Amino acid sequence: KVVKEEKETEGQLKARKRKEANALIRIRVSCMNPVKKEWEGEIITTGNGAVGTIRKYVPFNADEGYHVPHMIYQQLLQRQCQVFYTKKDSKGNKSRVGKLIKEFSVEVLPPLTERELKDLAQRQAMANGTSD
Repeated sequence: KVVKEEKETEGQLKARKRKEANALIRIRVSCMNPVKKEWEGEIITTGNGAVGTIRKYVPFNADEGYHVPHMIYQQLLQRQCQVFYTKKDSKGNKSRVGKLIKEFSVEVLPPLTERELKDLAQRQAMANGTSD
């Protein structure tokens, strides 16, 4: 039998891309940018025509990890920053030279287990002053 492939409509394609982009991934982020060493986190914004704009605050060095949309994760992997170092030439003259480095070190953590999710929900409910 020949199975005829169904073409995705534009709306279905956008919905699928939006779902993929918003799928949560648990990560731990360390900032390698010396200018931002005092920062506790940063608001990361990314987007495109199919998905729209996704904006999320990402804390740095969160021990428990942090869930971010997959599109934000991709953005974190691609970001670079410029750092400068002093270089001597053959005559002993010093000059400042810039190089690009990865701005973030991103560690992918395993998804939370059902037990961890329950504990997290309970902690959040207690913090909000509500109970189940």
